[in-house]
Amino acid sequence: MQNILKNKEQIAAIIFLPILAAILMNQILIALAAISLVLIYSIFEKEKLVPLTIFAFLILTSDVSENLRLGLTFVTITYLLFLYVKEYGLRFDINLISREFLVIFLYLFLVIFVSSFINSVYLSGIWFLIKSTFFLLLFYLYLSLSKNNYKMAKGFLFVLTLSSLILAFTIFYEFYQKGIGLLVSNVLMRYGGIYSNINAAGVLISTAIPVALFFLFIEKNIISKISFSVILFLLSISLLLTNSRSSLVAAFISVIVIIFLMRKKLLKSILIYGSIAIVVLLIFTPIYDLISTLLRFERIVNTRSFIWDIAFNIISNNPIFGVGPGQFPNYIYKYLPVMIGTWDEQAINFVYSEAGLGHAHNFFLFYFSELGFLGFVFTIVFPLIFYKILGRYYKLFKKENLVFELSVCILAIAVFTGALFRGLFESIGIFSYGWIERDLPLWIVIIVFFSIIKRNKTVL
Repeated sequence: MQNILKNKEQIAAIIFLPILAAILMNQILIALAAISLVLIYSIFEKEKLVPLTIFAFLILTSDVSENLRLGLTFVTITYLLFLYVKEYGLRFDINLISREFLVIFLYLFLVIFVSSFINSVYLSGIWFLIKSTFFLLLFYLYLSLSKNNYKMAKGFLFVLTLSSLILAFTIFYEFYQKGIGLLVSNVLMRYGGIYSNINAAGVLISTAIPVALFFLFIEKNIISKISFSVILFLLSISLLLTNSRSSLVAAFISVIVIIFLMRKKLLKSILIYGSIAIVVLLIFTPIYDLISTLLRFERIVNTRSFIWDIAFNIISNNPIFGVGPGQFPNYIYKYLPVMIGTWDEQAINFVYSEAGLGHAHNFFLFYFSELGFLGFVFTIVFPLIFYKILGRYYKLFKKENLVFELSVCILAIAVFTGALFRGLFESIGIFSYGWIERDLPLWIVIIVFFSIIKRNKTVL
């Protein structure tokens, strides 16, 4: 007990300096965030607290406050680094990460550097290299701290689901505040809750839905099953309210993959009843019209088609090295395929001014346009490498009859497949230069998968 108290005192001492600095700089929000985290860190043990840091990244550092985001991020990373150094010292375990994984990201870093140098966007290149390094450091810290800890790895998935549920409640509240009247007026609305980027909200919830289904299948307790059934229902409704079609597709694909690999009989029933539902939709025109209005069938690729035209023009003129990381917005009006002042131009301008990153609205075109063919190679090789690893361990876990490990592997296959399908219509959610809010949900599942591998290394 004394050792525990001593460790907590050390943690508080480490975090005291940024608190003091924040107060001196008159950054009260940062100071309050840091003080709150110190109090939380003094209450919870590591197995429960490390997963809770994911909540800080996904919810507390979303779009509530820029200062709050910076403060919480800094304090949380400080805490994770402290735990790592305390447990492992300054050693870097190169064997913790698959060698193929390490090579492909070293390749990506080299491509970012070369593209930045060729296009003379040095500061932009340095900034995105720093962001990507920071994100992968976070990945490494989480993986290191959870590699031999079953409860922590499972806690990561639970906190991901909990974070999505809280986001869902904020979406319900926003819908309650302004949704009903607008729907009656036949004005289409989308809801993101505390997320200003609604597609980012869709990314988080569409990742959490297959995770909730995963828990529903593996839990034995009837209360737990009922709880996750309710959570799954609430997350599904909130995803519909975001009206993020790419995330709806991602969630649907992920759920189908999980059911196919874990409950084939259930999939047959879903296909039968789903076919009946489709026939009903086709027969009853008002129902079809309502769904068509909500999901904007007539505009599935309208604005995106113009943005893709811009991306293809950029690629045709910069095929090898692209235009440089983060430079896509600077070329939108150079290759604008519509007349200025039209509705289509205004829609494109919205993407230009609001999206922040990944304007190509396609993961593969995003990398191809900004980093050239060398970047496009990453978008192809990275999924192939990960599927190769997933396939290898899927066979091994199945052969050894490791039920939980096999379920985690299936979850990783499902979520990654859903993310790739979403990548056909969105640039975020896989690896958008390490944008935590957008990319972390998928990578939490990847972390849990790799931690399960390391935990069973002696078995396999």
